Amino acid sequence: PVIVEADLGDGERLAEALQVASAGQRIDTVFHLAGQLDDAPLALKSPNSAAAVLAPKVTGTLNLAACLESSPPDDMVLFSSTSAF
Repeated sequence: PVIVEADLGDGERLAEALQVASAGQRIDTVFHLAGQLDDAPLALKSPNSAAAVLAPKVTGTLNLAACLESSPPDDMVLFSSTSAF
């Protein structure tokens, strides 16, 4: 297996990392482990704090979807924050 770490907030760098990861082969599984530490229940966050916490998750997921659109993986695992438990 090939493991590549990338900043999913930067679509161009993500595309480059996925090219390296695939090395001409299909990518089977992607794990998206975005996180921004600002512990508190979402309902208690200010709008700015909520936006800062959600931005890496949402932007990263959208960038992944765009980069993998032509050859989607079999599995994509999106992890939430540990405070969700």
